[in-house]
Amino acid sequence: MGVQQTMVTAASIESMIVLDCGSTTTRAVLVDLVDGHYRFIARGETFNVSGDDEDALLSAVREVLHQIETVTGRAFLNDAGQLIEPERGGGEGVDALLVVADFNPPLRVILAGLSDHISLASARRAIRAAHAQIAYVISPESIGDATQTEETRLSLISALNPDAIILTGGVNGSPAEPVTNLATLITLGCSLVEEPSNMRLLYAGNEAIRDEIVETVGDTIPLTILDNVRPSLDEENLESLSETLEVLYRDRMLAESAGLATVARWSQCPITTSSQALGYVIKYLARMYGQGHDVLGVDIGGATTTAAFVIDETFHLVNSPDMGISRGISQVVALSGIERITRWLPVEIDADTARDRLLNKELRSSSLPQTLTDLYLEQAVAREALRLTLGQGQMLRQEQDANAGLSEFEIIIGSGGVLAHAPQHAQAALLLLDAIQPTGITTLWLDTTSLAIPVGTLATIHPVAATHVMEGDAFLNLGTAICPVGTGMPRPGDVVMRITITYSDDRTLDLEIPYGSLEVIPLPLGEKASLEARPLKGFDVGAGPGAKRKIKRLVGGMMGLIIDARGRPLQFPTDPTERLERVQRWYSGIGA
Repeated sequence: MGVQQTMVTAASIESMIVLDCGSTTTRAVLVDLVDGHYRFIARGETFNVSGDDEDALLSAVREVLHQIETVTGRAFLNDAGQLIEPERGGGEGVDALLVVADFNPPLRVILAGLSDHISLASARRAIRAAHAQIAYVISPESIGDATQTEETRLSLISALNPDAIILTGGVNGSPAEPVTNLATLITLGCSLVEEPSNMRLLYAGNEAIRDEIVETVGDTIPLTILDNVRPSLDEENLESLSETLEVLYRDRMLAESAGLATVARWSQCPITTSSQALGYVIKYLARMYGQGHDVLGVDIGGATTTAAFVIDETFHLVNSPDMGISRGISQVVALSGIERITRWLPVEIDADTARDRLLNKELRSSSLPQTLTDLYLEQAVAREALRLTLGQGQMLRQEQDANAGLSEFEIIIGSGGVLAHAPQHAQAALLLLDAIQPTGITTLWLDTTSLAIPVGTLATIHPVAATHVMEGDAFLNLGTAICPVGTGMPRPGDVVMRITITYSDDRTLDLEIPYGSLEVIPLPLGEKASLEARPLKGFDVGAGPGAKRKIKRLVGGMMGLIIDARGRPLQFPTDPTERLERVQRWYSGIGA
């Protein structure tokens, strides 16, 4: 379903509103030009009302716009409830409106290809970056599998009736027959579908045989020709497939939500998904800080958890479109198990009670935690959703380099309501440290005003405005975390590192850091200091085992300086009482 947009140039835009339509909440952010700089002005947020009709989404959109109207004294909607655009001389209206949306379930896809370690591996990496899930894989390498007989393949294609079938295989110029055989099988399977949905075939394989694929498929199923995901053994091209899946996802949302289609007609550019927007932010920060500065951004939503990161100047995006803290709880419980969730709790609760509370939360996705235990449970689910998502990112990295890690970042940005609305900044910091388990020296930034996704969306139409807001308003510095890691089995209390902090007034503070500790050292927000960390033999803070590391300019955050010497990976005692006491010490140590 197409939506017409009237494109405008960045030079003609002064005021912008970004709508973020999620699975649980709808938000709006107003950005305007103030004294030559674009600034964040106001925001609105509301829980989504139930219902699939046009009024359900429009009601939420109008509510958040009304909240901004109340704060600013400006009108953005006319008497008919339609957007006033562009901005008028009296301050009414707005020059541009942009939309972020990802409230639909992920696309279900069948993946077909030749080699599990070549073309299929590349296609999986592309799919991980989109709102899509693999329902079934067709591969000649699995021909011995009972589920991979030709009859079974044909019946599954017909029964699954997926949103898309992705056909990969063959580097450019390789033999045609193995791929055309798969295309023949897929075409036959699609012909057996009695009531096909909007299913289509995406071909992302050997570019030399595109004409043969077109001839084989014919008119049986709509066919889209894409760049080969693996044009050579040493080269990948994932963007074409990932971006096409996101377009299909967006078009399905528009087709199924009349309210979204209405709002999209107010917009100056196509709808963006939150994962795409987060990716824009992380790419910008990596470019801004320059070569050698690795950056990670995470967004934990109600139904989707996303990790975007740049390592060694290479960008990666991992999307878990079925895992979150409300509508995505069941998948987190299924993959992690209730015990892995409850291990993070600083309070006692039995597994059955925890499971019941979480399922109740999923059924009432707009409900807020009513007790401290409910809050801890929500944050524990967020830890596991993020841990699982980063685990996919780790696998993605190790498929390309067996020794690659995913823990040493100069900057980590945390976004999502579970972080932004945490009652204490220490809870947000602990959640990030527990789930990501960074090593070395890392600065934690918190997206307290939920601006990361709107800023990324702004970048698609007005990069200057996005830059101004990102640098001036977007993130809160939680603090710098020093996380030594080492080999061997040190005993709790053994000194693993010594640090010296030199404050701006030349005062110095010398500390010995015991293994297993988690503590906060005062360094007020914005205050400058220098740091020297001297790990003991066998321990590392990013300069190599036993090598000292100096930070000449350290800027204080809301939490000060965080020392996390708990080791990696985090260890939990098997005894329930000892586990509870250890987690309570973590909470106490960081002030949560």
